[in-house]
Amino acid sequence: MKPEYPDLHTLYLDSLRQVYTGFEYQNSPRGQDEREIIGYTARLTNPARRYCLARSRRQNIIFNYAEALWYLSGKNDLDFIRTYAPSMSRYSPDGLSLPGTGYGPKLLRHVGDETAIERIVNILREDDPASKRAVLQIFDDSEDIYRRNIDVSCTLALQLLRREDRLHMVAFMRANDAYMGLLNDTFSFTFIQEFLASMLGLTPGVYIHNVGSASMNPAICGSSSTIEVLSSTGSRLGKVPAEAPAGALAVPASAGLASCSVMDLLRPVAIGPSQLIGN
Repeated sequence: MKPEYPDLHTLYLDSLRQVYTGFEYQNSPRGQDEREIIGYTARLTNPARRYCLARSRRQNIIFNYAEALWYLSGKNDLDFIRTYAPSMSRYSPDGLSLPGTGYGPKLLRHVGDETAIERIVNILREDDPASKRAVLQIFDDSEDIYRRNIDVSCTLALQLLRREDRLHMVAFMRANDAYMGLLNDTFSFTFIQEFLASMLGLTPGVYIHNVGSASMNPAICGSSSTIEVLSSTGSRLGKVPAEAPAGALAVPASAGLASCSVMDLLRPVAIGPSQLIGN
């Protein structure tokens, strides 16, 4: 049975403990030292509880919402996302886009006359509700996986499973940084899970996070702030604005998502630069 957690807070802190104290290997891929566990998996029973409350790990909640909406907008442009996380600029191969990290074009790519997301919704709504084929593929073999490429998709695929009145999601990742990536990715993927569940009129089920290589930089592992994270609690979340300002990122109607009654869900995540929390 997979380790089971009631919220992302406990899942995240336990994953840090596992990699920090129970690592299997010490490697230096692309010259970067790391501690690593192979074959990490965890089960989140309430995907809506996607927040970390540790005092020393101030979750950039504004970035998390912005990234999820960035994905659902079908974009991978650097200009938008670096407003919320300037450090992401270093991973852009051309200074304009993030073709590996920006999953939007892959989630909304056209497959025949449907987007990838539309196809998943149509299958689970009408074609075969119990299907095991509802997979959103992200990584593909056209990506340059040689060391020279600084931006390769970490996520392989997201599988959606409709069982009774619940929509479950299983994420498959080739690699995930336990300190930074796991927190952000789990937030975005459970947000997408909730979004699709709303489109289908279902309740979000469990979220399962599978990672081939879960790792952590020893420099972060050895810092006092990380040690404190492993034992501290207490909320440090920023305040999310109740209303979306003008010019906020929107999910395009052309993506086939406009039919979903999720405006209340989207309203707090469409935010502007003035609400930025330090990354």
